[in-house]
Amino acid sequence: MKQELAWWRDVAGTAPERPLLVVALADDAAAVSALPPGYADDWLHRDTPAARVAQYLGVTIVAADAEPPDHDLLLLAAVGRGLTTVAASVAVSMFGAEPQLVTGYGSGITDEQWMDKVADVRSREMVEVPPVITSLVSWLEHAQVPVLLDGVIAAAAASCADHLPAVQAPVLGTEPVQRFFLDRANVPVWGSSGIGPGQGLGALSGLALLRLALLADGPTLHS
Repeated sequence: MKQELAWWRDVAGTAPERPLLVVALADDAAAVSALPPGYADDWLHRDTPAARVAQYLGVTIVAADAEPPDHDLLLLAAVGRGLTTVAASVAVSMFGAEPQLVTGYGSGITDEQWMDKVADVRSREMVEVPPVITSLVSWLEHAQVPVLLDGVIAAAAASCADHLPAVQAPVLGTEPVQRFFLDRANVPVWGSSGIGPGQGLGALSGLALLRLALLADGPTLHS
């Protein structure tokens, strides 16, 4: 039996009909990144790959500080400049990770920029979890429905949360800090499909995969 189907059988009785994608939006202006400053500012209003896929799948997208509509499946993600730096810095400062082992290439930086990024991560001393992560921690700790995680910030939130709902990570991207946090939180991963940017695409692909598995399984879901 496919992992996603076995999980869904354990946590729900029917296929998800009202999925909700919650996105934490934040930019780190000082981070080494290929993304422009203010990248997250109008993301919810732009024509993005995530927006197109969400529309096709019938998924509502809201910011993390919004009042949630009714939903039966929660997808958590984050969008912004420098978020892989933020995640890696939390892993190093709060959980003792080695900077070079949890720092990746993010939005597509060069090798030289990666070395600068590692130095930046090493130099940051975080004593509190950043708001972009705590906003998703709150969603996790208050979730009354199953959750799919996307990207490094949602993975960090799972690692920082005091308790977790039924949660899975459909896609493991290319950032090593994502694996670090998911392993620490004991969150199962379905697989790696090469979708690395986050921004909700990993969770949306997981929803599509889950629906396909449920459709193929047919009536046996309820047996």
